[in-house]
Amino acid sequence: ERFDDTLKEVEKHSNNLWRSFYFLNFLQRVTFSMQTASIILFGAYGLFMERMRPDTFIMYLTVTRILASNLDKLGYMYSRYASAITNARATHHITSKPFIKELPNYINFTDSIEFKSVGLSRGNQEVFKNINLCIKKGEKVAIVGKNGAGKSSLLKILLKYNNYEGIVKIDDEDLLNYSPKSLRDLISYVGQDAPLFNDTVRYNIKYSNLECPDYFMIDLSKKIGLHSSIVKLRDGYNTVVGERGKYLSGGERQKIALLRGILKNAEIFLLDEPTAAFDKEAEFEVLSNLFNYANKKTIIMIVHNFDLLRLFDRIFCFTNGSVKEIFKPEELFNEKDLIVW
Repeated sequence: ERFDDTLKEVEKHSNNLWRSFYFLNFLQRVTFSMQTASIILFGAYGLFMERMRPDTFIMYLTVTRILASNLDKLGYMYSRYASAITNARATHHITSKPFIKELPNYINFTDSIEFKSVGLSRGNQEVFKNINLCIKKGEKVAIVGKNGAGKSSLLKILLKYNNYEGIVKIDDEDLLNYSPKSLRDLISYVGQDAPLFNDTVRYNIKYSNLECPDYFMIDLSKKIGLHSSIVKLRDGYNTVVGERGKYLSGGERQKIALLRGILKNAEIFLLDEPTAAFDKEAEFEVLSNLFNYANKKTIIMIVHNFDLLRLFDRIFCFTNGSVKEIFKPEELFNEKDLIVW
């Protein structure tokens, strides 16, 4: 989200810059055209009244064209100069940042993920506070709660996408002591609206693991119910999906994103409603196969389908800015003001 916001800001300034250049170019061309038209008009009048010689008229036209050409080049040089100044300022902004201590790029996850008195705010609005969780390696954990309770924000803390209060530890080591790269190598994150590249189905699936053999990719594709849809496409796995996967259905896009996350073979899976576009029966089957395949992996998933909860070892419910562990799915219906399903 922060990347998209920054990109929008860059796009906005770039559009303003090039709009100014195009306006300048238009103004130059109008001025030159009026100048040429004036010379032709007065030159014709001078020739007709025998007040100007033909060679003088031709000289004026030639000088005007040379002047217009050089001024046009001057406008182009100004645009290049403005772009260079902008790039130089951006480079200076990056290089002038204080040196940040190099953090380790590898995590050997062996024990647990722990949240101690963790809180998160956006501006003056408190999202949640005093969250205390301990998730052991290999556990399958469901997170439930109504929209806006902070479920997705909690997952993104583990990726260092959100600033927070309190302490988060992996194997008794503070999260802040790990580099973002080490965390993103450790974690496979699949969101509800995972982006696809304007490339082939095969490339989008294998993006997280380009060395993965096709037979393994196809085997997993069959297990999550994707293969039968892909072989019906015009070029099968070589079909170009279009920008953000516009030539595929919502369910197909989510299955590709989920399969890409599986092929990464990370130790921790963070799943933010990655099966929201599936029907309930397909959703249960896909996740059952995923859990069987990743039975030794740690899975933390945001869930809105009550029937899926029996697949998980533990259930945590977000409500009123705090979290509570639920030991039986039926207890969710006793939570006051909880709207989950």
